[in-house]
Amino acid sequence: MGGNKRWCGLLLAVCLTVALLVPPRGRALAQTQGVLRFIPQPLAAEEGTSFSVEVWAERVSNVYGFQAFIDFDPHILEVVRIEAGPFLNPGWKYFEYDNNLGQMTIAIVQVAPSPPANGSGPLARIVFRAKASGESKLDFVSRSEKLHTYICDGDGRVIPTEQVDGLVTVYAAGSVPAPGSTGYRVLVPLLFRG
Repeated sequence: MGGNKRWCGLLLAVCLTVALLVPPRGRALAQTQGVLRFIPQPLAAEEGTSFSVEVWAERVSNVYGFQAFIDFDPHILEVVRIEAGPFLNPGWKYFEYDNNLGQMTIAIVQVAPSPPANGSGPLARIVFRAKASGESKLDFVSRSEKLHTYICDGDGRVIPTEQVDGLVTVYAAGSVPAPGSTGYRVLVPLLFRG
């Protein structure tokens, strides 16, 4: 009797698992959430140099437009210019930045008959100049209920995305660590066998 209960319980668990994993006919599984991030990350720059950061969309579909409000530390960084990336075919674009407040606005929209973008790629490229040593966050922010960072489809519907903020570390001239280094030394003891 106990064996039958175990088999019934196992059969019920398998049926529930299959029902949850296999979508009904005519319906697809929900689209996975895309990601909006800065690349490269983390980023190290030398004081007095210029460098670029790209705003990337990852794992998205049917993208027709993009709007971002980004804050940065104006004591550490200043924007030199903003350019459209190749992921969207910009029919209309708007770039604005304020190096005194540490704020920028980026908006790019495709125009028909451009097909929607799918997959992953750079939406915009920001060229910064490293003014002083220190750390500056690159934060996706909202200015108000209607002025927030998002990507959208051709009908203006917001496409769900996770927004991953960035970080830039500016080092004094001549002291930027080698790529991949942590700045720490690892000492390994040597053992000799006699």
